[in-house]
Amino acid sequence: MIDKNLCGRFRKVRSKKGLTQAKLAEVLDVSRSLIAQIDKYHAEPSKEIIIKIVMKLNINANWLLTGDGDMFLNNSNDSEYYKEKIRYLKEKLALLSVKIIEDANEINEIVRE
Repeated sequence: MIDKNLCGRFRKVRSKKGLTQAKLAEVLDVSRSLIAQIDKYHAEPSKEIIIKIVMKLNINANWLLTGDGDMFLNNSNDSEYYKEKIRYLKEKLALLSVKIIEDANEINEIVRE
């Protein structure tokens, strides 16, 4: 069953941002026909599309999914929070990469023995 409320909010985002179906499709890297299907309540946006619209258009995910809160994330604190999270995750990824390389080198040494 298609969530018409979700589709309606998706359509409202497009309208508020002043985007045509074609332009939104380009921004989200999907087909224009998929955007038209969502607009007409014939298809729901996938999780991937929801993530893209939230990230690329600064949309409040909670609002998009439930209708609660504001449509847009205008609070600079939200932006700073996400920037800090990204920095933290990049650091963790770098540390994990180093650990993987160290483990691979250790395994290679054991195999050579």
